Amino acid sequence: MQSRSFRPIIIFLIGAITVSLLGYGVWTARPSVCAAPSPLKIMAVGDSITAGVQGNYRDLLWNQLTSARVKATFVGPIIDENAVNPAAKAHLGLYDRRINDLLPRMREVTAQYQPDVVLFMMGTNDAQRYDIEPSAKDLELVIDRIYQGKPNVALFIASVPPINKDLAHQMVKILNKSISDIVLARKKAGAQIYFVDQHSVLTLDDLFDGIHPNATGYEKIANTWYQAMCSTLGR
Repeated sequence: MQSRSFRPIIIFLIGAITVSLLGYGVWTARPSVCAAPSPLKIMAVGDSITAGVQGNYRDLLWNQLTSARVKATFVGPIIDENAVNPAAKAHLGLYDRRINDLLPRMREVTAQYQPDVVLFMMGTNDAQRYDIEPSAKDLELVIDRIYQGKPNVALFIASVPPINKDLAHQMVKILNKSISDIVLARKKAGAQIYFVDQHSVLTLDDLFDGIHPNATGYEKIANTWYQAMCSTLGR
């Protein structure tokens, strides 16, 4: 009889935890139905991990969305001729660049391509250069310019993936805390913004060179983006 009396409390707590995590980076289960609208224009923004080195996550994410009957097209000023699917070739991934390298062009690119969704994952090069003090402010400015270019865009901001270097790894942890704090503050202020914890789903075994994902790593990144988008968009 006592166990029954606790059941409503347990259900309530589970529900509260689920609501608190929605849109804040923890998607542990594949959604049964993808709520994302179709057609969908996606702009992938970041560094070489977004551009793709020995593979890319865009092809894999496009396949998942297509299987869910979401007609997705990636947009952006850079074309990856190594991408398999023509609809997954475009992006804004800048090799060996930091967050502040996006500032001169972010507003104009977003205004030009008018994406429905921006998938942002950047900070690896900030961490590797051991100078992350300005990076959080740079991210704030990038977010401002994305919204200036497309005020109603759905913005998904990822944590920085792991790096197999001790000092850089410590920089990543500090930077990821700042990123999550920024996203939470923006979300509380009413922005359509979501923190996606890509760092937690990847291990060092998912990196082929200690920095860039291998095939398994890209699959995990695509899966996490997919879960985040399908769990939030259209609801």
